[in-house]
Amino acid sequence: MARNKEVGLDYFPFDINFFQDIKIRKLIKYQSGKAITVYALLLCLIYKSEYYVRWDEELAFIISEQTGFEESYILEVIKCFMALGLLSKELYDKEKILTSKGIQKRWIKLTDYVGNNFLTSKLNLLGSAIKIPKYKLDPEYRRMFNINVKEWMRISRAVFKRDNYTCQYCGKVGGKLEVDHIFPFSKGGSDSLNNLTTACQKCNRQKRDKSVDDFLKWRANHGKT
Repeated sequence: MARNKEVGLDYFPFDINFFQDIKIRKLIKYQSGKAITVYALLLCLIYKSEYYVRWDEELAFIISEQTGFEESYILEVIKCFMALGLLSKELYDKEKILTSKGIQKRWIKLTDYVGNNFLTSKLNLLGSAIKIPKYKLDPEYRRMFNINVKEWMRISRAVFKRDNYTCQYCGKVGGKLEVDHIFPFSKGGSDSLNNLTTACQKCNRQKRDKSVDDFLKWRANHGKT
């Protein structure tokens, strides 16, 4: 059950006015309704990984296989996405990255979190003007809980929501939940979302400053109590 939890989403909302968007209307007119299938699948792939995916031959094959459309058509539609502003042409040309400002805004809204790894990333299309609190690593390397309790509680809620309020070590749902550092903070682990996971109080107390592998070995030797 234990694993390094990805920051990606399990689901994302679908706007009821999606088909009224002028970009979507143009997309259907220029590329037919088939392009909507490609766009929907691409959004799933992006949000599953985080807020972007890298374009390569493998991705082209995956989209082609799952939609049933030819790879040449997929590439044509991707270019149309960029021409319409549904994807960033600039990042595609520079980095072969598929994302957009809209995708990044929705990702931040849904995860309710943004960290320094995003703020300083060359893939960030939003700049620093993001209207939610930002996690900034303390220069003395103190835990976020000791720096800003309110911010830590907000991050904790985001982690619980992401993990469906389920302990990622034993599978227990609900109850007394805590946020665990996958790579222990005492050994250099950070407070970033990809190093945080949901644990029941019992598992968190038993894991303490162990690595995930060491904790699993400990449980095997002591029984899953």
